[in-house]
Amino acid sequence: MLKFNIFKLTSLVLLLSTSACVLNNDDDKNQIRIETGTSFGECIGYCSTTMEIAGTSVVYKSYSWNATEFPERKLEFELDDAEYDGLNSVLNLTDISTLDAVIGCPDCADGGAEWISIEQSGKTKKVSFEYGAEIPEISAIMAILRSLRSKADTLVNNPRTIISSKQPQELIRDEYKIVESEIIGNKLHLTVEYSGGCARHYFDLYMAPNSFLESWPVQAVIFLQHNGSGDACKALKRKSLVFDLSPIAELYQSYYNGQLDPILLNLSDYSAGKFMPVVQIRFVPEN
Repeated sequence: MLKFNIFKLTSLVLLLSTSACVLNNDDDKNQIRIETGTSFGECIGYCSTTMEIAGTSVVYKSYSWNATEFPERKLEFELDDAEYDGLNSVLNLTDISTLDAVIGCPDCADGGAEWISIEQSGKTKKVSFEYGAEIPEISAIMAILRSLRSKADTLVNNPRTIISSKQPQELIRDEYKIVESEIIGNKLHLTVEYSGGCARHYFDLYMAPNSFLESWPVQAVIFLQHNGSGDACKALKRKSLVFDLSPIAELYQSYYNGQLDPILLNLSDYSAGKFMPVVQIRFVPEN
């Protein structure tokens, strides 16, 4: 009986110890507090970014000096275990308390600025420096943060499907031509052509909440917003785009008592200041 009780007591101690380790690990994951960003003063399009990391949660935002033509783009995601562990291990070896608040000449000669802010021991320190500069004391952590920013920048600029009451004439409308279209599952695959080559181009898919047309199947008027960032180059470019049609399926369900029926999507080219219908494609939503 004594041996059995000792065994149970030992097992209980091990269980409590394991639980404590898990709790401490979760507590540790809430300790990371880092912000970083970039900024370019002379810039067309999206000119500044911020990335906030709190524990494993990341909020990335991209801004323009012209918020009307280039609305804020925002992305939220979680660090995976490898990303968190790598960042945490380097953070423990990083001390920016002795660095000057400004190093070099950030954004001089239109070279751009970069910054990092770290909360350590209850105190927050921010350091600004020239974009891409290698500062020995923070080179390791900046390598990780730049990689995360690059990942976030790619994701935040992916084509979006937006349900909005805005009309086409209210949005930036640079010319484009739809070359190919196909629906696979709940994804609309488009290939478009446009003029450019000297700036990043953005494409989003818009639909107004009240733009269902009564027929069978029900039709929906959707349109592309092409924002060419003021690109003055004239090379013929071709781009593949993928749009998630789930927001349109969900909107349909809200209008038609939760049903999921086929929808005819009407798409147009935009040229010479006019939308010209060119594609009608059948969308069969999937759960």
